[in-house]
Amino acid sequence: MNSAHPAQVVRGAIQVRARTWGEEVKSVSLTIGTGWEEQMTRSTDTLWLCEWDSTRVPDGLHVLAVRAQHRGGECADDKILALVKQDGVYPSADRKPGDHENALGAWLGKHILGTQLGPNKNGRAWPSRRRG
Repeated sequence: MNSAHPAQVVRGAIQVRARTWGEEVKSVSLTIGTGWEEQMTRSTDTLWLCEWDSTRVPDGLHVLAVRAQHRGGECADDKILALVKQDGVYPSADRKPGDHENALGAWLGKHILGTQLGPNKNGRAWPSRRRG
């Protein structure tokens, strides 16, 4: 999909879905980093839904956090980042000619250390497997 395609950004009202696993999930809530919180509605045994009107937040990156609470009181959380742009335009990032110049670096929140040199952590191409 084209990164400048309108489907790559959030705009207007959208349906947020969360899938839960485990026994006896009693409630699931969605929180947006701006302080907005909404209880989600169970759709199936594992799927929860709610509507979010993204026009109520400024354009930019927002943290969407889902919290599932089990009958025993335990909670489980998960978060994603959503880019809100009401005009639907997401310009591609500028690219430099060399691969190493476009590296993202460390992203500790996703457990990416920024030390991997190539596809197999040793900086070498994937080994070819020949079957004969």
